[in-house]
Amino acid sequence: MKVTVAELHRSFRKVRALAKRGPVHVTEPGKPGLVILSARDYAALRASQRHAFRTEDLPNHVLQRLSQARVDSRYDHLNGLMAGSAIPLGDAGAIAFDKLLSQVARIVEESGEPTSFDARTWLLEWLHSPVPAFGGKWPVDYLDTPEGFALVANTIAQMQTGSYA
Repeated sequence: MKVTVAELHRSFRKVRALAKRGPVHVTEPGKPGLVILSARDYAALRASQRHAFRTEDLPNHVLQRLSQARVDSRYDHLNGLMAGSAIPLGDAGAIAFDKLLSQVARIVEESGEPTSFDARTWLLEWLHSPVPAFGGKWPVDYLDTPEGFALVANTIAQMQTGSYA
């Protein structure tokens, strides 16, 4: 149903009754102005909205919770699918990721051009790429032990000095 702004002003009761049956489009001179919905329709609209984020845009506390999420034990066979996830699994993995991210951010800061470099995206991509220093394996596969973390951190440090790339 469409009404003009003038009709809205003249007969709000009528427009309100129409809105209870469905959306009422209120037009301003020559263009759409607004839509009036019943409270029920508005609640249904809000309930149907989804919020989507890219992983790298999520706050750290959300990433931490996601990294700890587990599938119900009836579906344990699916947990293997998470082995290649973008975020290392478990508390130790999340902490290791945060430490490596801080290390990369510090290296970029020291190198002089931090504004045009996305350390989180670079680190996620590097951790999930085959690296010669790891025999063509992904660095993320080494983050589950203190020794593996040290190997990954040292490799990143060597990149800054040019000792190894």
